[in-house]
Amino acid sequence: MKLCHLPDSVILYILDYIQDISKLLVLNRKYYELIQSVVDRFLGMVQRRDLFLIKVPVAASTDCEIVAISNSQKVQFFNNYIQPKVLFIGGTQEHRKCDLFDVRSGVFKKSRSLNFKRDDEFDAILHLGLVFAISGSQQSSLGRVECYNSVQNIWIEQLSLPRALVSMSSATFRGNLYVIGGNDAVPVCDMGVIRCLYSFVSLPHSYCLSLHSTGGYDIRGNNRSSDVYRLTEDVLVYSEDELSSTNAHSSDMWPKCAVALRTGRSHHSCIAFNDKIWVVAGVTMDSVYASNQVELLDPVVGTSEVGPSLNKPRFSPHLLILDGILYCIGGDMNGPIRSIGSIEKFNPFTNSWQYVTSFPTKRTKGAIFGYGSRIYLFGGSNAACPETMTTWDFYCTRTHRWASTAQTPSIDGHHLVDKLSSFQGRDKGINCTKAIVMDYAEVNR
Repeated sequence: MKLCHLPDSVILYILDYIQDISKLLVLNRKYYELIQSVVDRFLGMVQRRDLFLIKVPVAASTDCEIVAISNSQKVQFFNNYIQPKVLFIGGTQEHRKCDLFDVRSGVFKKSRSLNFKRDDEFDAILHLGLVFAISGSQQSSLGRVECYNSVQNIWIEQLSLPRALVSMSSATFRGNLYVIGGNDAVPVCDMGVIRCLYSFVSLPHSYCLSLHSTGGYDIRGNNRSSDVYRLTEDVLVYSEDELSSTNAHSSDMWPKCAVALRTGRSHHSCIAFNDKIWVVAGVTMDSVYASNQVELLDPVVGTSEVGPSLNKPRFSPHLLILDGILYCIGGDMNGPIRSIGSIEKFNPFTNSWQYVTSFPTKRTKGAIFGYGSRIYLFGGSNAACPETMTTWDFYCTRTHRWASTAQTPSIDGHHLVDKLSSFQGRDKGINCTKAIVMDYAEVNR
């Protein structure tokens, strides 16, 4: 018998039974799709397709629950209930430290620490509800991967990359996670080899690694990789016991794709946009200087093509998509702490990049993230302030205005301007830190 026109209270009561398995949503896409199909069938039976589900954290708990709300409640719910959080990961100041930043209150709260030190040359990305931290310049983290489960508040080590790559970049594309390019970290016997690299002033500072030990790793430009690796989700582990007992190998979890970059590349940035992975800037195999070259990659089809070049060469830029527009932010020039304090955006009508704005304060190696229509810049350093900066700026892409630490509340009445005068809870600052926006609200339409 077909159910119809049930009261909201009954619908919500039935949906409560789903919350016990909501933790699986962040572990495996197969469970996510299964739950979504079951819920869609149920809502179809009761003729209430105007309802949709949101997974939210339970107060003072690491658990989550699923609630159903109507379209008319959507805006109010997101404004009043969902508290956007940003996970700040590692960095040169505090290698294993992680903090959750509340965008509304402007306060950092301590989160579970990384298993391995990650101070530079690593990448972090959100994929299937898990945050992946990949490799790093510390000897203990070279090629090693771990992922953060926000529901259980734990970092879980995964199988390492097949190679000890650093300065690579990652992207989520068509439901898969890819690790692209990077430098092979080649062991050297004498730290003198590493020290002599600093005499080449034309090379960017982060070409040279100095591990505080009798040995080190040379990540000079001639070791750049063009390989693309794909994460195999079936090999993911969810506990230390699973990792120790698995029979899988690194090549099982990270098989190499048939397609490769047109040239080896490191210190670049990747993002999925317009049905391609955009591989932007960095340093290519045939150069020791920052590049403005862009490559468009499709590892599913197995194609690679040249994309529209940036206006400025950039070393370690940051890519964001806000309101459907692709932005390339910051980066370095060819030298230590030589910041490119500007933003470009891609114009699909002219198939070219165009200048947007310059930073109020030049900064490099800071934490960058986007939320809503704003681009946030935290910490970092510059030539005038080689030590870690304790200031922040944000740019509103709709009003085309900047707000900074020193400003009074004037732009959009934004909460950060009058609440975040310094990095509350992050006393040692932010440098080479990754910032990942945690999407606590998952909407199943």
